[in-house]
Amino acid sequence: MAHELASLLATDVDNVTWALLGKPSSLSRNEIRYGRHGSLAIVREGPKRGAWFDHESGEGGDLIALIMRVHGVNFHRALDIARAFLGGLAPVHKPLPKPAHAPHNASDDAERRQAFAVARWQKRRSYRGSPAQRYLLSRGLDVSVAIDLDHVLGWAPDAHAMVALMTDPVTVEPCGIHRTFLDRDAHKIERKMLGKQGVIRISPDYEVVEAIGICEGVEDALAILDSGWNPIWAATSAGAIARFPVLRDISSITIFSDTDPVGSAAANKCASRWAAAGRECAVVAPGSNP
Repeated sequence: MAHELASLLATDVDNVTWALLGKPSSLSRNEIRYGRHGSLAIVREGPKRGAWFDHESGEGGDLIALIMRVHGVNFHRALDIARAFLGGLAPVHKPLPKPAHAPHNASDDAERRQAFAVARWQKRRSYRGSPAQRYLLSRGLDVSVAIDLDHVLGWAPDAHAMVALMTDPVTVEPCGIHRTFLDRDAHKIERKMLGKQGVIRISPDYEVVEAIGICEGVEDALAILDSGWNPIWAATSAGAIARFPVLRDISSITIFSDTDPVGSAAANKCASRWAAAGRECAVVAPGSNP
């Protein structure tokens, strides 16, 4: 079955690779090239059509393996995504142009991943009634009625993942997605980000007036919101908390810090920057009453 799916994908290798990776860095009759110096080569013609090899990492395989790499999913999820492509559920792009050699900019890959992440977000389904909601309920987070999270939380059935929209903390521009991959019983497998790291605006902007609270994880933010504390955003990592910028017109920040050394150091760095800007700061542990 997997070999048949890979073979079917290979018959439309141009569109499949464009949908997965965006515009290539170079193109010839026999190969599509991506990455710096064209290190990722995908066979376009002949009996090995659809096969790829990354000359930097030494990785390679068929188009199923490429889906696994790009989406960060396991083999079974990659098969689901392949079926979605073949069923017309994935983005369909125009055929690639005639062979051309375009200069490659170092930012091209980042921009491609960001655009792909936003496109994935736009194709999400509601988290309501999905395994994402079951997962949150298993964590003691009831988001069924009282809390509306459709603006920031969704479900990606092809990847079997809860997805959260990441946006730039200053410009509000969508820049990536945070994915929590789940097994068939709605238990967490792993987490991955796609695109540029940003904040997850659990509380929408219209609720952020003079004060803001931030924490690391999506689940932490939902638990804080469920406790009655609002507004709250998830920064998605300790490093992002450490870098969290001073926001215009926001007079105070509450940082819900993880108690490990990395989390504490990140919170203190953020608090110092806000204090230096003349803002009120508080650092508390998740679950505390600030």
